[in-house]
Amino acid sequence: MNSAAAKRSRTGSALRVAYAWAELVFGWALTPALYSYRTMKSWRALQRSQRKRLVCEWSALVAFWCVILAIVQINGWWEWFIVMHLAPAWLAGSMQTVRKFTEHLGMFGDTIVSMTRTVVYRGPFGRAASASQLHVDHHATHHRHARIPYYALPEATQLVYADQCNGRVFPNHVRAVLDMLTNLSDPRVGPQWRAANAPISPIYQPQASSRIARSALFTTPSPLRSSGEPLPPQALSSVERS
Repeated sequence: MNSAAAKRSRTGSALRVAYAWAELVFGWALTPALYSYRTMKSWRALQRSQRKRLVCEWSALVAFWCVILAIVQINGWWEWFIVMHLAPAWLAGSMQTVRKFTEHLGMFGDTIVSMTRTVVYRGPFGRAASASQLHVDHHATHHRHARIPYYALPEATQLVYADQCNGRVFPNHVRAVLDMLTNLSDPRVGPQWRAANAPISPIYQPQASSRIARSALFTTPSPLRSSGEPLPPQALSSVERS
């Protein structure tokens, strides 16, 4: 690598690190701003009806917040506004960024499953936490088969991973977050960052499909369907077709 290429590489790495930390701290404002910017960049590619809807939605948002801020100013409610809205919004934005990074940051696979961290709890408290998130922690399944209803994601995960031996499955969010944190010093996602012919190192790699089917990791019943009854055929039809 020549000096110019090395300099560009260092600059790109610094920008990725700066953006990742900026989103961790200011995600509640930065992420909507980024999506709005990207939408404007592709404005001409949008259909006329989509552009009209976006203009209406942005106008409604601007009008709504002008009214809210005017009311806050008139009544001198800034302290309440900061405590009751800005602080929770900042915290929620940071939590959302941590969740998003945990799901994908540092994943260099070339399939949906190998680019996603999935968390599968065994115990009742973990399963209850998963249910409170509508089982989005079964994240590879959520991406791979988006039409599956949320309550079927735990059961569908065993089918998805039966044929995907390079997926990464974690027993809890702590393990998944710790795995993600090691990548914050050089945040990257996608197979383009993986060295040529470098293997993907899964945290859980079954020997065969039957091993997954027998594993307690995947056979623990969902708290939303604890009766053990079979899922309705339509719930898993998209998995079976693939």
